[in-house]
Amino acid sequence: MLFPDVYVTKFFFKNHLDGRDGSLLELGGGNGNNARLFAEYGWNVTVVDMSQASLDDGRSNWSAEPADTWSFVEQDLRNGLPDLTGPFDVLV
Repeated sequence: MLFPDVYVTKFFFKNHLDGRDGSLLELGGGNGNNARLFAEYGWNVTVVDMSQASLDDGRSNWSAEPADTWSFVEQDLRNGLPDLTGPFDVLV
């Protein structure tokens, strides 16, 4: 799936996030389909998920995007957060 969830889309536009820059952290983000909406509007995104396969799909899907604007991090969140560079403006 490459399209964001309808609730994420509504949140994004209702809060006028399309008109500003920012940084997104998505926990349990899988292949980054929700984060992609933010990236398309110039946001930097970090996606954390425990599934290496989902993250590999995300990296493949995002390969055409500038590599300095996104990152996919493998981490089982039951073990805590990985070391991240923040701050983040939005948490999904």
